Amino acid sequence: MPLLIGTQLYGWGQVYGMRGQDIADHYDEVLGAIGAMGMDTAEAFIGAWDEAGLRAWASMLRAHGLRPASMYTGGAVHSEDEAKATHKTLLKSAPALASEGFTVLAMNPDPIGREKTDAELATQASALEQLGGALKEAGVALALHNHTPEMLSESREFHNNLRKTDPSLVGLCLDFHWCWRGGADPYAIYEEYKDRVFTLHLRQSRDGIWTEALEDGDIDYRPLIDDLVASGFAGPVIVELALEDGTPETRDVVENNRVSLEYLRSLM
Repeated sequence: MPLLIGTQLYGWGQVYGMRGQDIADHYDEVLGAIGAMGMDTAEAFIGAWDEAGLRAWASMLRAHGLRPASMYTGGAVHSEDEAKATHKTLLKSAPALASEGFTVLAMNPDPIGREKTDAELATQASALEQLGGALKEAGVALALHNHTPEMLSESREFHNNLRKTDPSLVGLCLDFHWCWRGGADPYAIYEEYKDRVFTLHLRQSRDGIWTEALEDGDIDYRPLIDDLVASGFAGPVIVELALEDGTPETRDVVENNRVSLEYLRSLM
């Protein structure tokens, strides 16, 4: 069974922003290119979309031969008041997500500019478990995403989010490169939490600088792809390209995603 491969729209948004454009005004163009290159899905930031917005997004995906699979969000859950507000916002979206075929909501708990206290992490874990339970009842899996803040102090927040929550309610959107950049071993984390991985975000770097496409570099993705294929992994594998100082710019965003798709397929 081939992997379900998609692209995250963050990098696309960077490119349109550099042109002085809002990617939201060009979704049809973007999804047309993604569908034409043979990707299976595209992941967007749920933002302030209401039910109508989510249903319109799902319709746009299907119109370009793409499958609704996952959405991405942030949200503060380290204090009780903020957790209640985040729950209210995200749970409003759950029925539409489920009925339109989205199976995963990838969420990165909001960072706060410093490491969270033990009490804040305890509140966060409880809130994530409650959110995961409510989403599961609606038919959507909660998958925690990570950036570097969660990987500080030997991945203290990252592990707390998972070790202090019910595995049946809180899963993982494992971002391999952010693990690596945060000083953790992404393969060790993958092995520990493999049963909780619902989706993955993949990016690459060379000498620590993001590459413009997925290719050989600082992280060897071959063992990961081998294992995903062998295990029949059904969740979306999301290419998340992005630009930073030093990233080469030799191709356009469409070609970079096409090169990334071909690279992943070459590893399968």
